Amino acid sequence: MTEERRRRQFTYEARAEFLTETFKLARAGRSDGVQHFIFADETPEAGGQGSAPTALAYLTAALGL
Repeated sequence: MTEERRRRQFTYEARAEFLTETFKLARAGRSDGVQHFIFADETPEAGGQGSAPTALAYLTAALGL
């Protein structure tokens, strides 16, 4: 017995920019237009304000998901 599998194909795009020396904005989304805005900041010890998770924190969370 053979089982037919369907494949899904989707494309994500991301753009990032520095808003200040330590505060960053990333826009990530699918090719169908759905976008998410992600802010990242450094800790006060690293010269940031600590107003958002660090980029490393996002990466760590993504690997855990």
